[in-house]
Parts: sequence; structure tokens; C-alpha cells
Amino acid sequence: MLGTSPTTRGGITTVVESFRQAGLFERWSIVYISTHVDGSYFQKTATALRAVFRFAGLLARHQVLLVHVLSAAYASVWRKTVFILLSLIGNCPVIFHLHGGRFTEFYERCGPFKRKVVGFVLDHVAHIIVLSNQWKVELRKITSNPHITPIANAVSDEYLIAAECNQRDRWQVLFLGAIKKEKGVFDLLEAFALVVQDLPQARLVFAGQGQVDELVAYAIQLGIGGSVEARGWVAGKAKAQLLCSSAILCLPSYAEALPMVVLEAMTTGTAVVATAVGGIPDVIEDGVNGVLVKPGDPSHLARAIKALLEDEGLRERMGRAARKCALENYSLNNVVPALEKVYREVTDEHTVRGRA
Repeated sequence: MLGTSPTTRGGITTVVESFRQAGLFERWSIVYISTHVDGSYFQKTATALRAVFRFAGLLARHQVLLVHVLSAAYASVWRKTVFILLSLIGNCPVIFHLHGGRFTEFYERCGPFKRKVVGFVLDHVAHIIVLSNQWKVELRKITSNPHITPIANAVSDEYLIAAECNQRDRWQVLFLGAIKKEKGVFDLLEAFALVVQDLPQARLVFAGQGQVDELVAYAIQLGIGGSVEARGWVAGKAKAQLLCSSAILCLPSYAEALPMVVLEAMTTGTAVVATAVGGIPDVIEDGVNGVLVKPGDPSHLARAIKALLEDEGLRERMGRAARKCALENYSLNNVVPALEKVYREVTDEHTVRGRA
């Protein structure tokens, strides 16, 4: 399995940890190789080079049955392309697991030659896993590979435990994730400035890293500095408890695949307001288990937040519906067996072809 370092903060790290928790690494004797790490250019380059040499050594010794590549977009794709090409040369089947919500944007920005490279890679991997049906539709526009399977992310058990908590702050709105423009954080501030005009007791908490200084400065500029708090990055049980203590999770991103934080919030029974992008509409049914809004529209976002803050009954109904949906569809017991089925299909087919 090839992906970002376990020390890196982000969705793929969370997904890999859920695989470990479910026992996947033991059942399939998985060797995890980090191809990327947060840090300086030198640290990233050194990590990538170490990964290439280690992976090439395993291939040369015929110690690899299957390669599972976890990829986002942009630089992540080009890093993984090196490993995929090595695997193809070594006649080793590859599963390309797409997690990047900006993959379509990345592909459209590629020149003709780079598009051909991406198309070649996707056409020749043994299987492609996407996070939602919508992403399957998007990939069909790029590749002729017939083996594309939607498998959603899974939520770890600590969120099931956190769901037992009933100490919610009915006025707390939470954002969890990377603090950057693409996540809609500045739209959220503008929306919240409208919310506090009618609900001055409301509070907005940001938990994440990124453009924190710019975020705080803009909150002060909008006159809501006293209603906004930036707590820094949280993970594990602390994140579960923060979700559990909040009235609403808000994720106004411009692009997503299937964000873990939405699934985690749903599992804890937290009402979700999110933009209708990527795989989010596959998970949230507007008005039933959450609220969908248009990206880049602070007014629409403000109305949705205000409606949920004012109506505790509506919030609780949506939270219960969200939790039911998450338990039925996005638990480790549901998701990991689907992944293992793909593992078996790919390895069985490759074995038959090898014997032929």
C-alpha cells in the first residue's frame, strides 16, 4: 500500500488508520510505504526517493502480490505514476484508489501530453476505486478502464463511542479541516457575520491548520472576532469529542471527494451543513440527514446555519437520520469487506492470467 506518511494530517491518513483498525493489514500482510511527508522540499524529496528504492527492491525480489495506491490530485498523481509504471513493468497488478476532490480540475489543467500519461495510467491499472457514484461518472470521462468500483470511506469506532455524549453546545458551529480558501472558510466567516446579526450568542470554532492568521484577521475585519475561535489541529478522540459537543458541522468546500469529517460528524449524530460538491450529495440527502448549499454563496450558507441553530428539533432529527445512515453504510464492517472483495478479484484474475 502506497500513500502519505502516517504523520501527515489529512483524510488519507485517517482512512489508512481505519484500515489498520479493521485488521486489513494483518489479513493481507500489507507493507505500507510512505511516498510523501509534510515538511520541507528536502524532506519530501528524500521520502519519495526512499520509497522508490524500497518499492523497486520488493518488486525485484518478487515479494509483491498486489499494489494498492492511495492518491489525491496534482503532485500526488505524478508521484504515484512512478510506482504504477514500475508495477506495470514488473507485471504486478495495481489498484488506483482516488481520494482527491480536485482530480477533475487537475486533469483539465494538464496539457495534451500529460493527459495522455494520466489516461494511460488509468487505462492500465487493474482496478480503480472511487469514493462515490458521482466520481465513477467523472472517471468514465477520462478512462476506458471497465473496472471502476465506488467504495466509500469508513468511520473508525471512536466516533461510535463519542455519539453517546449528550453535552452539545446548541450555539456552537464547527469547521474541521485544512484552513484554506478552497475549503470555503472565508465564505463561512461572511455567512457567520450574517448569522450573529440575529443570533449574537452563536460561536464559530475552526479546528485545523493553514491560513489561520488570515482567517483571524478577516473575522476581526468583519466585526465577529469575539465570536470566532481557532483551536488548531485536532485528531482522534479529541476530534470525536469536539464533534459531539457541537450543534452543527459546516463544510463549505469548493471541491471534495468524500470528506471523512462529514462521515465522522454523521456518525456522532451531529447535524451537517455542506456544499453539494463531489461525493457529498451521495451521502447527504438535503433536508433529511443534513443540509446542502451552493459553494461560494455565503447568504445561502447563513440561512442554512441560522435555520438549524434556531430549530433544535430539526437539528436533532437530522442528526439521528445522519447517524442511522452512517451506521448502515459507512462503518468499517460494511466498507472493508467491499475493499477485500476487490483485492480477491484482482489477485485471482492476475493469477489466472499468469498461469495462462
